[in-house]
Amino acid sequence: MLKIFISHSTRDYKLVTALEVYLKIKGILTYIAENDCQVGRSLSSKIIENLEKSDYFLVLYTNKGKESDYVNQEIGYWIKARGFTNLIPLVEKGIIPEGFLSGCEYFELDPKNHNIGLDKIVDYLVQKKEEYEIELFGDNIVVGLGLLGLTALILYGIYVVVKE
Repeated sequence: MLKIFISHSTRDYKLVTALEVYLKIKGILTYIAENDCQVGRSLSSKIIENLEKSDYFLVLYTNKGKESDYVNQEIGYWIKARGFTNLIPLVEKGIIPEGFLSGCEYFELDPKNHNIGLDKIVDYLVQKKEEYEIELFGDNIVVGLGLLGLTALILYGIYVVVKE
């Protein structure tokens, strides 16, 4: 299943949970650190582990997100680990992305109507999910055919041994 890490300021949690609901309805798994309480565990190690397990990195770059040390560190970690591959910035209208996001293409989020930006992100991720499933299906067919061929060879070998 496609997994999306959502980087955001905790002050944008309400918006992030709305996005999570939209994505869940479409069958897309999300990771939101606040929803993964592991008392006594290092927050940094939990975040790094889930960044590494995720297929896509969606950063909610609002005024609050832009000011968040965690958001900026997560962006840097993702880019260091994977470059700009599968990086999806959702930038609040009127904000000019800085740092690693400077010059990067992004989806725009209208603070007066979040649904427009959220709909575009959901549509984009649904398309990526479908591409992922088609690729996974193709891989499964290749593996299945390989196993079928191996089984046929084993059965033929048994037949030859028994016949002699």
